Amino acid sequence: MSTHTIEANDLKEAVMSLIRYFEFELGSLERKSFNTNIIETLNAILNDVKEGLKEVTYIGGPVINESLEKLFNKMLEIHSKLSMLKEESTVKEFGEIVESFRNIVNEFKETIAKQKIVIIRRRRTLLSLLAFIALIFTVNYHLFYLLIAGLDVRSVLFITDSAVPMLSLAALALVVLEAYLIVKHAKYVVFPSLALTIMCSYIAYLTLTTVLLLNPSGAHLLKITSLLVLGLCTFFMLMTFGYNSLATLPKAKIKVKIGKIMKPVKTIPKEVSVKVKSLYEALIKTFKDVFGDLGEEILKYEIDHYMFSGLTFEEAVRKVAERLSIKSTKLKSEEEKSKEKD
Repeated sequence: MSTHTIEANDLKEAVMSLIRYFEFELGSLERKSFNTNIIETLNAILNDVKEGLKEVTYIGGPVINESLEKLFNKMLEIHSKLSMLKEESTVKEFGEIVESFRNIVNEFKETIAKQKIVIIRRRRTLLSLLAFIALIFTVNYHLFYLLIAGLDVRSVLFITDSAVPMLSLAALALVVLEAYLIVKHAKYVVFPSLALTIMCSYIAYLTLTTVLLLNPSGAHLLKITSLLVLGLCTFFMLMTFGYNSLATLPKAKIKVKIGKIMKPVKTIPKEVSVKVKSLYEALIKTFKDVFGDLGEEILKYEIDHYMFSGLTFEEAVRKVAERLSIKSTKLKSEEEKSKEKD
């Protein structure tokens, strides 16, 4: 029995690849009065799964990963039993399996809805904390700059007139970037968070060093705000790691071989005209653009379908190209180039 290999970097990608192949296999099944409803039901459930997977772009974590794994395993089980749709005596039993699959899909959608609420709450907490950090940082910056402006400590700390304002603007820019990434791109949120913590640590170091060296009166608030900024940024960085793990799926190399239920493709003849060969290559590119790695296999199946009905390979290729309105405009130039070489 021939096999098809599914390779992916995470479970979402694996489920998407399996769905594409699943739909291809369902399309290859001969529809009869006793299996049409089941095939349509299965297609509808697969569409529900695809809609749910769109949400997984912004939602992840161990809970979603576990739900995806359960879904993936169930789909593999159903795929292995697709041949039951060919016989009327086994269709009813297959229908029961499909219903259990529907229940798992519903559980998957419920899990996504719950996880979405958790992530929204965490996001609000992070944004509130980020706003508080920006406020404390601004107060700390003004107190520190007033201290520097009022006392001649530049020579002691090697601080230029523009160094502190530039550090302040850079830190506030990181705060804004962090807020944007929390809302739009969770997987990148850790990097600016780490940079913000390092920068705030450096500014807190400058502030505390200045205060300890000069020990000016009334600098208690400056000490408190410096330590508060440092502590809040460190806490924020740790929280972003937790948020990132909730909003992204863990990476895992997945490689699964599954059996094919479709008829074997007839051997493609080696000797065909240059025009048909070029047209066939153009079709492969078109199908791969639409179906990905399965594109060439799906094209072969369509050609095979026409050949089983009595057409030759060349006639089948032209039939598929005609159906997709692919014209041989590029092919003429390719033929001309081949003639020039000859």
